[in-house]
Amino acid sequence: MMKDLVPMVGPRARLKAVLKELHDSASDSDKKDLLGELEILVTVGRHDNIISLVGACTKDDPLSIVVEYAPNGCLRDWLKTNSAEAMSTNSEYENQPAPISDLSMDLLIQFGIDVANGMSHLAAMQNH
Repeated sequence: MMKDLVPMVGPRARLKAVLKELHDSASDSDKKDLLGELEILVTVGRHDNIISLVGACTKDDPLSIVVEYAPNGCLRDWLKTNSAEAMSTNSEYENQPAPISDLSMDLLIQFGIDVANGMSHLAAMQNH
């Protein structure tokens, strides 16, 4: 799968988006996975704390979807990279403590609030 940052035009010109497009050599499983992702994005709809669908092309090859761009990646990957365990294994010297994250308690609390808001939206979508 190929991912590229795409320029937006019109009313969404300020939005940064990523094009996810299957290569010609993509397997049926890859196509099924991307269509499954598209179905989830359509079902979830728009929410400030969830990456949203911008558009998709499913009639002609290559199969592609356009989603909001997350400049810092997904929260899961960020947490894995910045966990205490990951930081301690990346320390230069074994006898030195791992560096402590520069994130303030307020920002960490905001992460929790944002995740809870996103999860609440997902739970509400399940009931529809």
